[in-house]
Amino acid sequence: TREEYQEEIKQTLGIRRGGNLSRASLEVLAIAAYQQPVTRAYIDEVRGVDSNYVVTSLVEKGLLEVKGKLDAPGRPSLYGTTADFLRCFGLASLKELPAVDVFLSPEEENETETQAPL
Repeated sequence: TREEYQEEIKQTLGIRRGGNLSRASLEVLAIAAYQQPVTRAYIDEVRGVDSNYVVTSLVEKGLLEVKGKLDAPGRPSLYGTTADFLRCFGLASLKELPAVDVFLSPEEENETETQAPL
């Protein structure tokens, strides 16, 4: 596509910004993909920081969606990934995600092996 038509194409396709996701967005998507459905509080706990803006942004981008409500005080929303998430990451289903142990360092692998099962 010619660069001179870039703005018209973005407007026609509804693209507001560039296609890159921040590290925080990727962290939230990973947590949701592997543990879904999850609450925002759970995401905050895993990340150790407030994730409200990131979750809202990912919902607006169509990569996360509300899957339901948790039966707990306040009825927090449960989030999960969307079909757009799968398409953007070239996956047919969540079963194609790499195993979690692929991401562990050798120290973390030893730590998980010595922990008692829950």
